[in-house]
Amino acid sequence: MRKSINLKALAVLSAVYVASGCTGETEFYTKDYSTVLAQEMRHNGRVWRIFDKPKEGRLMITPSFSAAAGAGIATGLTLGLIQSPNDKAATFKPAVDAYLSQKSESCRVIFSKLLIKPYYEFLYSC
Repeated sequence: MRKSINLKALAVLSAVYVASGCTGETEFYTKDYSTVLAQEMRHNGRVWRIFDKPKEGRLMITPSFSAAAGAGIATGLTLGLIQSPNDKAATFKPAVDAYLSQKSESCRVIFSKLLIKPYYEFLYSC
């Protein structure tokens, strides 16, 4: 009986942990990227969603919904012991570079920042 209670508690904590990662999404998305259509792109076996604002030289990138949820669940189930691959801009940069190279070989990333896990913004110049 005690083991099933611990598993239930772990499941509830995991769900709370995963849900907490989505709380600020609406705030920045509505302000900056609400009118931008997502472009799906495959790179290195993953699907990425890119929201590009070429006139401003910036884009937002996030893994597909399923990849982001899977990473969040894995991190939540281990209570943060397993770090999500989506916690570092370096995970996203190769996909951004591949996307930008489709626009022009002269496009380069200037700066990146975390908006909210797992959404990163990259400033670029072409």
